[in-house]
Amino acid sequence: MTTLVVSSQPTEVRTSGAFKRASKLAADEKKVFILHDELQNATLARLQTQTLASGFHKAGIVPYYRNAPFSGQSMDQENGQELEESEALYPCTWLGANESYYEKAVLFIRNTIVRKGPFFGIIALGRTTVIAEMVAEQHGVPFSEPPRELEGGTRSISSYPVAFVTSHHAFQFFVPTHGPPTDSDLALPVDLLIGLIKEAIVEGKKLFDFRKPTFEELRALKREKKKAALAHAALQREINGGKGEKQGDSSQQIPLGVDGTLGVPGHAIEGASGKDAPIATTSPADAIYPFRADSKDAQNKRPKQFSNYLLFPTAEPVTPCPVSALQPMIDWLALDRDIHASEEPRVDFTRGSILGKTTRGGGTSVDLCKQVVGPEGIGPILDAVGMNSHVDRFLLGNNIVGDSGARVIAEFMANPEKSKRVYNFYIAGNSISSKGISHITDALTFNKTVTALWLKRNPLGPAGGARLGEALCLNTTLTTLDLVNTGISDAGAQSIFAALSQNSGSALRHLYMGASAHGVATAQAAGRYLSSGRSKLASLYLSMSRFGDEGAEILASGLAKDKNLERLGLSSCGIGNEGAMRLADALADHPSLVSLDLGWRRGTYELGEEGNKIGDKGALYLGEKLLVGRRRLRSIDLSNNALTYGGAAEFVKRFVIPNEELLVVRIAQKGGQKRNVGAERIAGDVCKRNRRAFDRIVGEEEKARVEEALEPQHIKEIYSIYRGNM
Repeated sequence: MTTLVVSSQPTEVRTSGAFKRASKLAADEKKVFILHDELQNATLARLQTQTLASGFHKAGIVPYYRNAPFSGQSMDQENGQELEESEALYPCTWLGANESYYEKAVLFIRNTIVRKGPFFGIIALGRTTVIAEMVAEQHGVPFSEPPRELEGGTRSISSYPVAFVTSHHAFQFFVPTHGPPTDSDLALPVDLLIGLIKEAIVEGKKLFDFRKPTFEELRALKREKKKAALAHAALQREINGGKGEKQGDSSQQIPLGVDGTLGVPGHAIEGASGKDAPIATTSPADAIYPFRADSKDAQNKRPKQFSNYLLFPTAEPVTPCPVSALQPMIDWLALDRDIHASEEPRVDFTRGSILGKTTRGGGTSVDLCKQVVGPEGIGPILDAVGMNSHVDRFLLGNNIVGDSGARVIAEFMANPEKSKRVYNFYIAGNSISSKGISHITDALTFNKTVTALWLKRNPLGPAGGARLGEALCLNTTLTTLDLVNTGISDAGAQSIFAALSQNSGSALRHLYMGASAHGVATAQAAGRYLSSGRSKLASLYLSMSRFGDEGAEILASGLAKDKNLERLGLSSCGIGNEGAMRLADALADHPSLVSLDLGWRRGTYELGEEGNKIGDKGALYLGEKLLVGRRRLRSIDLSNNALTYGGAAEFVKRFVIPNEELLVVRIAQKGGQKRNVGAERIAGDVCKRNRRAFDRIVGEEEKARVEEALEPQHIKEIYSIYRGNM
């Protein structure tokens, strides 16, 4: 499987097991590193690089690429003075005019190679060819021939350079255009470069073959990067504090620099992938909110970097338990035992428990959450589960089984004799990448048993989202899918919603996304699906997505045509008054919506995101549209927005106290707004009163529908005594 990864910072550390797998894979992978600059058009440069990368994909060569950011000014080497941009021939920071910038470029390449193994070559596009020349000089690799035009003609100031360097060969082309169009086969010398890379592979010579670091060194690097990220979040909170309606203005964002420290100006880098790296070979990157070209926000704001914790969720470093520690549970399952009434609510073992029918979710669950099963233990456990005719749920959260474990899970799913009863797989936080999820999606495509798949905190990436999309085009059984904090970004979300739109037989009713570097493009994809008439979703959660008012308005256009949604989660999406008002207009006559969450998601600041900022105007408009008269909305969350003390009081007086059907109201405010504890208390008392009288007000069918929406059975079914609810 080929790989495409974008990276911009010294790499973050994975677990020891993941690193060992990376080391084993590195020797066999055929990899090339691509550097590009952004010229005056970031989108063109990115697409141009992807065009080149796609050629390597087809040739079975793994491309990694990144961009070189601008500084806007360059340094005059002779006198150390800054040049005005008009005087600077190349205002790119990594051209080597400033030695420290070149060192950071090389440091990035070195750290990437430490994690991914040596490359067979480096390709540098545009002005980054200077970096390639310096790398070649540093390694004693002379350019074998003078720079020449690719297609003939005279070299001009608008010629576009392309440099190629391996450990034994270096040369440079000039494409006779300033910015080669990506729809032209002649835009870049793809075939020639592929041929040279293949030649380098045959000769077996590699570039930058570094010593592998020890596990202690890797852990120390991770600690330092985590410390820097937390310091960054704390500084951002200090900057944003007390700004009221202006809280979270992206012009105040302090990005992390290329070396992972504070204070170095960040720049837009974006990546897309046809296929993604396995967890063992994926490194974190700082990316940005992918503004649309015509976005009003794009004209007024500098894009913010996404946190590595959103792009590349990482399992905590742990040591897998020996298989012998799992043997008592394995033996119990293999005997086809069920929990006797006298053993309820559970049977405990050295590692893990069997949860019985009297636990919160009912049924019979294998609960191995946080038991550190690891890749060696997953096979024996599932073999035993396959021998048991009573287990119907398998909870394996936070067990770092990795891609090899994902393959074992997929084989279990694909075996109808073994998996005929197990319908719920909770495999969150297991270091499963796009490579691992591809095995599971293959098994799911025509699976008729699995109805719930929980994947949060696995680094699936955009390619993992694409693989899931392929399965969802055909699957007619899955009803619950969790993709929270999986790094699928806009590209992955678009794949998911496009697949659901194409599959009229899809049974999916509960979709959990968010905290995965989503932007306005995700709102567009979701809005299109909701307005298509094919959506059967009862639950849609997109919390901690960078929608802002623009994204909220786009999503609202789809919500206005939807008839089935019962639970909508948009907490910490940067939505203000205008966005809230457009949502209120769209949902005013919605026939089934029970719960609306426009509040706060835990970890928002720590992950470098911003909360919603709905003030009095937006909150009162929501109340007028959604809570007056015989509306169906039963739960509303506006916590930690920008509601004032007086605004909270008015909201409760006008919309909560007179409402006999409202069951949940959350309006607690933080972040510089004066909290109205009295209004919160009154709202709580009203909701308690309404719950006591609810049975008398509504019929049995409506009561059951509301209770299921507020406390869903599919959430109860992933209850774990080790992990908690979700």
